Amino acid sequence: MSLSIEKLAAYLGYIRTDDFLAEAGRGDIRQRQLQEAVRALRGPGKVETAPDATPLAPPRRRDAPADRGGVLVVGVDRLLTVPARCCKPVPPERIVGFVTRGRGVSVHRAGCSNVGRLDPARLVPAQWGNASSLSFAVDVEIEAVSRPTLAREVSDVLARDQIRLLATRPTVHGTQTRLRITLEIGDLGHLRRVLAHLRDVPGVARVGRR
Repeated sequence: MSLSIEKLAAYLGYIRTDDFLAEAGRGDIRQRQLQEAVRALRGPGKVETAPDATPLAPPRRRDAPADRGGVLVVGVDRLLTVPARCCKPVPPERIVGFVTRGRGVSVHRAGCSNVGRLDPARLVPAQWGNASSLSFAVDVEIEAVSRPTLAREVSDVLARDQIRLLATRPTVHGTQTRLRITLEIGDLGHLRRVLAHLRDVPGVARVGRR
């Protein structure tokens, strides 16, 4: 029997699934309550420690693009999570969850400027689970002197570092080029190494995460 978050929330008396997710994430619902509810809904002989939830996208190995990874929301495991587009967190950065309306939990970097604008009542603690085999999309911006070989030299650096380039958006302003690229990164250390190598490309004035 497939057990959804909606069924579990209704069984525990919640009219709104968002309210259930927020309280579970804050730890207001005891793990034993969840286990007993799961046991009752699944029937005799089928005991689980957490409800099943279908991810918004399946976790992928590092040999394929992935934009979602192993995130644990404190209080509930295997919960619907998606990295926030505004900051695109990468392990092991400190993260925080925000219970959205109908889209599970959006995961932000703890220092994301948008977190301060969110409803504090819907923020929930979050931490990285086993993300060692996953990869994450990260936006990077490069400012450099315009020249014909710039894109090729950037691509060569990424190839040497075995970084997959997911998207490229160049903008030219006179003699300057702003190159916005999206990379597939394994972790924060991985990102720092490739940024350092991109700074060594001739003509590059600035490289940073967007």
